[in-house]
Amino acid sequence: MAQDILPLALMVERHSSGGYYWVLLESLDYDDEFQRLLEGSQNFATYQAALQDGCEALLRMLPDPSIGPQAERDQPQEDDDPAGN
Repeated sequence: MAQDILPLALMVERHSSGGYYWVLLESLDYDDEFQRLLEGSQNFATYQAALQDGCEALLRMLPDPSIGPQAERDQPQEDDDPAGN
């Protein structure tokens, strides 16, 4: 099996109260449509603080941050005949 990097995105949103929080998004189909995966529960005074905490949370989720979030996918075997012969 080959591994692809999972399409994740980190964004910061602003509450109506004025505080900031981070949201981690993922794309399940490797397209441009993302859905919420995880939200920070802490309200931050600045965008920068929320973004930094979101980055740290994302890195803590990864088994190996040096290679990023990995998803397994099926890879054809070398002896598979794509024509079905």
